[in-house]
Amino acid sequence: MSPRHQMTGSASAGLLSDGTRLISGNLAPAAEDLLTAAQRILERDGYAALTYRRIAEEAGRNQALISYYFGDRAGLVTLLVHWLNRDRLLEMEQAIDAAPSNPEAVIDALLDAQIDMAHDVVGSALWLELAAHVAGDTRIRPRVALVYASYRQLASHAYPEMGPLTDLLIALVDGMALQYALGGHEFGGDGAYAVLRRLSLEWVREHVGASLHQDPPPSTAGSSVSSQKHPDTSRERMHEDAPDNPADALSPSARKVLQSAYRVLKTGGPESLTMGSAAEGSGQSTTNVSYHFGSKTELRNELARLAEFEQWSTWKGWVRQSTTADDGTGRSLVDEPRLLRNLGHMRAFHNLLPLALRNPNLLEEYRGTFASIRALIAGPQIGSGNGSGRRSEEMAVLTVALAYGLAVQLLLDRRGGFATRSFDTWSWMLQRFLSSGE
Repeated sequence: MSPRHQMTGSASAGLLSDGTRLISGNLAPAAEDLLTAAQRILERDGYAALTYRRIAEEAGRNQALISYYFGDRAGLVTLLVHWLNRDRLLEMEQAIDAAPSNPEAVIDALLDAQIDMAHDVVGSALWLELAAHVAGDTRIRPRVALVYASYRQLASHAYPEMGPLTDLLIALVDGMALQYALGGHEFGGDGAYAVLRRLSLEWVREHVGASLHQDPPPSTAGSSVSSQKHPDTSRERMHEDAPDNPADALSPSARKVLQSAYRVLKTGGPESLTMGSAAEGSGQSTTNVSYHFGSKTELRNELARLAEFEQWSTWKGWVRQSTTADDGTGRSLVDEPRLLRNLGHMRAFHNLLPLALRNPNLLEEYRGTFASIRALIAGPQIGSGNGSGRRSEEMAVLTVALAYGLAVQLLLDRRGGFATRSFDTWSWMLQRFLSSGE
């Protein structure tokens, strides 16, 4: 075992390589007031309401202080991303720094922070709303990509050999948060975290060479399935009901408009969709777009249903391909090439996800579709006799988390190599799971 490595460089000082300062300690009261106000506005009124004037009025502070503390709006949004989970990240950093010479404690710290963040349904929804806009903004996107890089560095600084594992764990946190945001209290993901913890410890034993107890005592924090802090909730009903394709109910001309608008969201951010941009690619006038859908809100509602259908269709195709290739084991269900080929669909989905999270009817539809996706994934593993039904469902939860968590990061930055490392680690875990015959 190599000695613990003390992190050095800009991230340890709370600075990103572009000079943006992360929140690693006390912040000026005025700056905290402004970030707290921005968070309230985001939760209440959405991303479009994050203007200097609204934030200053909400905080009761001078508008000039926003530029003073954050530089510009891109700096403000970047710090807001970090602010949403600041307390948990600081707790994770302290736990890692205080960990004994045993990577088990580091895994506990990482998973405890992840479980706390995932259970914060409101905070998860706010991050998912920010993510959609950040990924489409060339000024903010590279800064938030650096924030993620600093998280990966923080997570692996105690044991650099754990880098591939911590890449995977950082990727999973957003995908788990997404499922909690959609599923609410009906989504029980703690069992999946328990499986992930066991597989993480097995990975460490093989790749880091640590001498760990085979059955470590449960953590007293959030990672314990029996924890009083976050008891596992009632499990949702698993089914495989496919959502309807909204385009099937439209006239040919309306279908062209919907498909044109969807292409806009596959290549740009939420702000790129207007009645004019939807009309431009459909060969129709803006008047015809209004005739078919009435308003931009109604158009976006139909687009959200189309994105939902496309996600179901993508997963169904992946399951079919992996079943054909691997005799039902699911070994190659999702990998980096498949995810990259479908990144446009992932972008459209994430662009429309905030709408679904704020619309009770759409939220219920999305909740059912994601339950169906998980059942679809678990089916081949159950049917082939690889693992119990419950364990296969938990691996399905983690499979979904990996895909959507990595999609967010790839939409921010495709160059970091973290996706390749994450998929390599996941492939090892999945094969270990399948060979265990639980």
